[in-house]
Amino acid sequence: MGKPFILVAGATGTVGSEVVKQLVELGGRVRVLTRDPEKAKKFGKSVEAIKGDLEKPETLAPAFTGVEWNKSLGS
Repeated sequence: MGKPFILVAGATGTVGSEVVKQLVELGGRVRVLTRDPEKAKKFGKSVEAIKGDLEKPETLAPAFTGVEWNKSLGS
């Protein structure tokens, strides 16, 4: 199994787009959660886009598959 995904929510916004760009440059395996996967095409094929909405919890499970929580970054 390869590196775990890094999940970015809000990736198609101004700040999120920059976060995705830098993670890809660092060699991260990036997945973005977006309400509109068409907007995520700007990242190219190296980024996986999953359709979902933080206000609709039932849409989130696919986004978290293969993602690991880094306990050193959060509580």
